[in-house]
Amino acid sequence: MSANGTVGKCTAGDGFCGVVRAVAHDGKACTVQLGGLASVKYSGTAPAVGFSELVADGSGGVSKPGDNQNGSSYLVLSVDSAAGKAVIKL
Repeated sequence: MSANGTVGKCTAGDGFCGVVRAVAHDGKACTVQLGGLASVKYSGTAPAVGFSELVADGSGGVSKPGDNQNGSSYLVLSVDSAAGKAVIKL
């Protein structure tokens, strides 16, 4: 959340609460998935299956937190290292 009723793109290291699934043609509205299972891109080292701390990577995906960063714990159900994607429970 970036303001009342507004979402914004995360920067690297930010916490996240959902995943944007669709954006209107004019860019003024979007659909955000706030719960359930989500397939997300990851960068850096693949998250481990099970509970893993994750943060936004600043490029529309997720990553493991770096030094001096704290992530939130998400259940990682599967990792596809060839595709650079993971399925997480939001």
